[in-house]
Amino acid sequence: MITKKALKNYILPLIGVVILIIFIKNIPSELLSLSLQEIGFINIIILLSLTALDLFLKAVRWQLLIHKITKVKIPLKFSFGTVLAGIAGSSIIPGRIELTRPLMLKTEYDVPLSSSVSALSTERVMDLVSLLVIMTLGILFLSTSISISFILPALVAVIIVLIFFFFVTIFTPYWISMIERVLFVFVRKENSREKIRQFLTSFFEGLSRMEKRYVTGMTLFSIMINGIEIIRFYLLLQMAGLGVSLAAVGFAFTASILIGVVTMIPGGIGVTELSAAEIITKLVPSLPKGLVTSGVLLDRVIAYYILIAAGALILTFYGRYSLAEKNSQNQ
Repeated sequence: MITKKALKNYILPLIGVVILIIFIKNIPSELLSLSLQEIGFINIIILLSLTALDLFLKAVRWQLLIHKITKVKIPLKFSFGTVLAGIAGSSIIPGRIELTRPLMLKTEYDVPLSSSVSALSTERVMDLVSLLVIMTLGILFLSTSISISFILPALVAVIIVLIFFFFVTIFTPYWISMIERVLFVFVRKENSREKIRQFLTSFFEGLSRMEKRYVTGMTLFSIMINGIEIIRFYLLLQMAGLGVSLAAVGFAFTASILIGVVTMIPGGIGVTELSAAEIITKLVPSLPKGLVTSGVLLDRVIAYYILIAAGALILTFYGRYSLAEKNSQNQ
C-alpha cells in the first residue's frame, strides 16, 4: 500500500525528474532555424504572456470544477501548480491520460480519486467539444481548398460527445450497473468489488452535479481557453511573415491536437507538430515548408514544452515545498 507520504516525497518527485530528463533530451534542434531575431524579443514576451493567460484560465477552470464536484475550495496557487504538474505528467502517458492532479489533490486535501477523476473527465469532455466546435468553424470559414466532407464528421463527433455526456449524467445507475457487470467478470474478491462500486458511485455522482447551464458555461469558457491558444499561434505565424488566415490556423491547431490524442503518443509529441505543419502547407502551398515547421515548433515550445519543464520542476520539489495552503479555507 502506497502511503501519502511516499507518494508526495518520493513517487511524484521521481516522476518529475524523469520528465525533466526526457524533456531536455528531446529539445527539437530544428527550432533554431527560426531564431529569436526573426520573431523579436518583445514579440516572444507577448506570446509567452498569452500562454501564461491561457494557463491562468485553465487553473481557474480546474478550481471551479473541483469546487463544483467535491465542494472543496482549493487555492488558485495550488490549482495553477497542479495544472502545470498535470501537463508534465500527461506528457509521458499515452492518450494524455492524467494522474498527477488527482494524486496531488488526494495528498493535500484528501479529495477522493473518484471525485477528482470525475472533474478531470468533465474537463476533458469540455475540451474535446470546444476543439471540435472550433475546428468546425474553421472549416466553415475556409475556402473551397478544404472539402465540405470534413464538416459532417466534426459535427457528428460534437453531437455524439454531447449525447454521451447527457446520458451519463442522467442515467447514472444504469452506467454503474453496466460497468460493474463487465468488471466483476474479472474481479472476484468481494472487498475489491466493493471498492470498485464505491469508486464508480462517487465518480458518476460527481458528473451528475453538472447542471446543463453550468456545463454550457464551462464549455464556452473552454472555447475561450482554446481560442487564446489559436490566437497566439496565429500571431506567431504572422510575426514570422507567414500569411495564414485565422480560420486555417484554427483548423490546423485543433485537428493536430486531436490527431495527437488519437495516436495515443504521450503528449502527442512529434505527431502534433508534424500534423499542424502538414495541414498548413496543404492549405497554403506557397508557404516555405521549413519556415512553417519552425514556426509550429516554436509555438509548441512556448505553449507546451516550457510548461512540461515547469511542471516537472514542481513535481520534483513537490515534497519539500507544498503548493497547498493548509491554513486557508478548503471547504
